[in-house]
Amino acid sequence: MPCYVMNGVSICRPTVTDRKLKRLSCPTCKKKRMMWMWFQEWYGWHVTCLGCGEQWQDGEMLERPFMPAWRKKNIERAKKNMTEFKAALAGKGDVKPVEDIQGGGK
Repeated sequence: MPCYVMNGVSICRPTVTDRKLKRLSCPTCKKKRMMWMWFQEWYGWHVTCLGCGEQWQDGEMLERPFMPAWRKKNIERAKKNMTEFKAALAGKGDVKPVEDIQGGGK
C-alpha cells in the first residue's frame, strides 16, 4: 500500500493488485462488451464498460456524475489505463505489471 506524507499528513491508498480486459454482459448496453477491470485492496473490482462508459465498483453500479461527456471521459480514461498497462507488460512503461488471475473476481 503506497503512502505519501505531505505537510505532516500521511495519505495512504490501496494498491492495484490485478488488471484485466474481459468481455462481459453490460446491463446498460444490453449486450456483451469489453470491460477494463482492476482490483484494489479494500475496494474490490472496479469495472468500466468500453462501450457505454458505465462503471461498477465491487459489483455495484457507481453514481453517474453530473457533467457533460462523462461517458466519453470514462471510456478514454479506461483505454489510457489499459494502454499504460500493456506498455508496462511489454517493458516500455514504468508501471509495475502484475500477473493476471484467470477467473478471479466478478
